[in-house]
Amino acid sequence: MKNTMPKTNMVLFFLSFITFGVGDTLTAVLMMNTKGVNAEFNGLFSYLYDSHGVMCFIAVKLMLVIMVLFAVYTLSKRGGYWLINGWLTALIVGGLMAMISNLSSTYDIFYVNPYHIIACYLIVTFIFVSIGGYIDNYHTKNN
Repeated sequence: MKNTMPKTNMVLFFLSFITFGVGDTLTAVLMMNTKGVNAEFNGLFSYLYDSHGVMCFIAVKLMLVIMVLFAVYTLSKRGGYWLINGWLTALIVGGLMAMISNLSSTYDIFYVNPYHIIACYLIVTFIFVSIGGYIDNYHTKNN
């Protein structure tokens, strides 16, 4: 039986890169320029920024995001359309949460605990990937 599932949505890959990659990176740079390197929750990234500068920070962060997205893209070739799209959507939500946290810290709007953001991101990822997997299984059984 021919697989009728569409190819993975490239718009979601692009939005994941923009939010989880570019948006989080640029707002983190703004936050560390304003509040200092200790404002960054991730010790590796604050170390990169402090010891190697902003360009190294940006390069490493974006390279890691590209590697994650490439891994997701490679997995998408095996199938699981909705599971992959659930994962990409969770990355978009995670990027938006990180951007909001960075900006709120930069401008002292409100404090968002990084542990809460990570926990929320993990929960959202679990829910979206689970729902996507369920839809993929349902579609496979009914075709």
